Amino acid sequence: MAVAVAVSKYKLKDKQRRKMFALAKSMGWNIEALRDIVWAMTGQRHISALTIKGGDVVLEELERLAKEVGFFKPQPSSKQVAKIYKLGYLLRWQSTTIRRFNRRTTGRWDIYENTPDEANKLINAMEGVLASEQQRGMHGRRA
Repeated sequence: MAVAVAVSKYKLKDKQRRKMFALAKSMGWNIEALRDIVWAMTGQRHISALTIKGGDVVLEELERLAKEVGFFKPQPSSKQVAKIYKLGYLLRWQSTTIRRFNRRTTGRWDIYENTPDEANKLINAMEGVLASEQQRGMHGRRA
């Protein structure tokens, strides 16, 4: 029983498997194309036979291929998006105001099109506006 637990601990994580399928799907690949990459990178024919390290190797290759082809673009994390909307709420901005500010700050209309660095830039700018308004006593707040 202890051996089965130790072996399963090193099996491919579900998150890794889902990311592999998502990257393959974004590039228009079917399961056979993904299996070919898995086989070429690890020598394993089936995705379920991969270990965590094997999964990491395959994911790195898939991300490299997706970037090379132009399919993969990092997006802001869910925490960054939540922070942007929270700051918008504190500033009493509607979503169109957030989008206009995003366009002025990053050059993009939709916050989901931002890279993580651009999302941080937007967050920092919104925090600056909030601090400025709090100092001036806007929105019924006092510094």
